[in-house]
Amino acid sequence: MHPIAILSLLNLCSIAFATYVCYTINSTSTSVCSGNGECIEYNICECDTGYMGMDCSEAREECGPFIQQLPAWTTGASMSFTRGSHVSNPVNGLIYVIGGIDKTGTFLNSLIIYNPLTNTWSTGASMPTARQFVSSGVINDLIYVVGGQTTGYLNTVEIYDPLSNNWTTGASMLNARSQSSAGVINGLLYVVGGYLSGSTKNVLEIYDPVHNNWTTGAPMPTARRLLAADVINNLLYVVGGLGGSNTASLEIYNPLYNNWTTGTSMVTAKKSLTVATLNGKLYAIGGYTNIPLDEVEVYDPGTNNWTIGESMLTRRTDASAAVINDSIYVFGGASCLKLDSIEIYELNPKSNVTCFDIPCYEDNVCLRQGNCIAEDICECANNRFGNKCQHVRILCNGHSFNDYDNVCGGHGDCSLNGTCTCHIGFEGDNCNITSTGCFGILFNNDLTCSSNGECSDDDTCICDKYHTGNNCQWTKSPVTRWLCTIFGIFC
Repeated sequence: MHPIAILSLLNLCSIAFATYVCYTINSTSTSVCSGNGECIEYNICECDTGYMGMDCSEAREECGPFIQQLPAWTTGASMSFTRGSHVSNPVNGLIYVIGGIDKTGTFLNSLIIYNPLTNTWSTGASMPTARQFVSSGVINDLIYVVGGQTTGYLNTVEIYDPLSNNWTTGASMLNARSQSSAGVINGLLYVVGGYLSGSTKNVLEIYDPVHNNWTTGAPMPTARRLLAADVINNLLYVVGGLGGSNTASLEIYNPLYNNWTTGTSMVTAKKSLTVATLNGKLYAIGGYTNIPLDEVEVYDPGTNNWTIGESMLTRRTDASAAVINDSIYVFGGASCLKLDSIEIYELNPKSNVTCFDIPCYEDNVCLRQGNCIAEDICECANNRFGNKCQHVRILCNGHSFNDYDNVCGGHGDCSLNGTCTCHIGFEGDNCNITSTGCFGILFNNDLTCSSNGECSDDDTCICDKYHTGNNCQWTKSPVTRWLCTIFGIFC
């Protein structure tokens, strides 16, 4: 290989494998930068997320230690009028709220559309049939609304296309019923339970939109109405409702084997609840015992356990719920009277505090060198200052710790306690005094004190036992050396 090529290769290797020292610790050590960052230059640590400070030893807290996060439940823009016993379905970032009954007892066919991004409402084409206690599901961006009741019980299937804002009709269910619930698995709509003319149902019907026909599945073990259902990992989870009495039971349908299994029951038996799936968990929201409920129970299929979630702001029964991104939106329902309000649950609520237009929970707030503890107030790491923590704090004799051309006179290191550790051959508080050594030879030179002693801090020679003189230049006489060796005198 050509010599120039070899030199170039060596140069590249030296860059690739360059190491630095940050506060006396080599960059290859796992403990460099307190184990919380990377030493990228001499005495410059690039801290991991969650840490700050010159050596990454200080913790950064999301939104600072003094800011409370927003409550899990907040409110959105109210609907144009009250409704309960309706359905809501998310399609392409919008939520479509359909049917139900208002506070006057009027059955509704209206369709209203909520935009979570703008917190505004608009209207869509009305459903052909006004009805309450319907079930619904979304398949290929079409909303299927089935069953329900007006003055009688319905097996009607009506299909809404948000793109064209039109309704069409599908094949009717095999059994007319209301107060059922539904879920979508692999392009099929599963409608379970319900009520017809004094009879509570355990029937499971399956709609195939491709062939526009209905078939039946294995009956649910527990007949119930006013139940709630949702899908997690291609299984249909059915919870709560009313049989002979309110139930807390959870039953799970597997369409692959057309069978049912039982899960752990909820804490509270209830009917007229709504459910939503968020982050792989089933949220059972509101409902009715002998009063409307604001409680939320959360089921984890991985552990088969329920936990108590954060309660809603308002007690609600016969509400509907839909999920967009990491938030659950709950619409209407009834407390003492029918409601027009909506509530929004955010899985990981963030504070709305910002520091110079950057949200306090963003990693780059305060230039990653501090905590945003209040609006436009950064609490900086110990080595930074300024309203955005943009300045490096002066630590050693007028120079910042990483200004290594000037700090400690350019001849030392600024330690964490603000004092200079001088390089060999320099001394003084700012390492600005050159050590003269002994007779002009620095103490770390092999020729110091004629190679027969050591140069002390006060620049005088301390000779070994066989030499003497101010520069240890004379060898002691043989007699003197013998006396020193044998009797330890005249040394």
